[in-house]
Amino acid sequence: MRLVIIFSLCFMPLLSSCIKTVTDRELPAPVEKLVVGAFLSPDDENIEVKIAKSFPPGSSTSGEDYYVKDADVVISNGEQEVTLNYYPMEQTYMTTTSDLPIIPGKTYFLNVTTPSGLKASSYTTVPKESVQNINISIDSSLIDSSAREPYYDVKVSIDWHSPEPTDHFKLRGDIASNYNSSYYYTSPSLFFGSHGSSLLVNDKQIANGKVGPFTSSFSKGIGESGKLIITLYTIDEHYYQYDEDLKNTFSGDPFSEPKNIHSNIEGGLGIFTSYRKHEFVKEW
Repeated sequence: MRLVIIFSLCFMPLLSSCIKTVTDRELPAPVEKLVVGAFLSPDDENIEVKIAKSFPPGSSTSGEDYYVKDADVVISNGEQEVTLNYYPMEQTYMTTTSDLPIIPGKTYFLNVTTPSGLKASSYTTVPKESVQNINISIDSSLIDSSAREPYYDVKVSIDWHSPEPTDHFKLRGDIASNYNSSYYYTSPSLFFGSHGSSLLVNDKQIANGKVGPFTSSFSKGIGESGKLIITLYTIDEHYYQYDEDLKNTFSGDPFSEPKNIHSNIEGGLGIFTSYRKHEFVKEW
């Protein structure tokens, strides 16, 4: 899973009752912090951690210069630990799950230190397997319109059962078209969610263990072929809140209120979390 690290800028609130000139001496020096991004899963082959440094508002330096390349990045499960190596091409600290298996229900600890003295830490407990009775239905109907070529309207519906009342989920749908025996992802994808192709489900949306149904649709031309990929993630509350804040922050509404993005990093910013993944592929 690729991660785009978001640097959020904090703005001082305006005081409506007065106007004041602020000199440089009155401004506190910006505090440099580590920005961390990592998502663990038993369903992935690699463990990847992005490390950067926060930068002050108005900085003219590009984000590229703020990636940290000399950190000591250690992940442990309380019994075993592994130090991740830095890969310059990916700008990522990496190792494989064969070096440190990611086990459902187990807690993992992250510790990051730099030669300059910056430190950050966090922990995550991997969600247990709790998705049952996944039901996916796909129905198509031929639309014969005189204004355009005939096409199929394809409707997709998914629901499942969750015995854990505190579970959170993320649902994503993608469409890949077949062109000369190669698959290419097309846009838009399936819009299960209101802010894009992914839908977030919290524990309050679980009624007696049932989740959904959630529906979406897409158009397919006659003779076209491809495949539909539906991915269902079981996530923890930190992952849910982080993704929810990202969607609200970048919703495209210029009048929306700026919001800090959720972080569970002690001594820094960012996210260290975990998930389970189910993927379903249907060719058409």
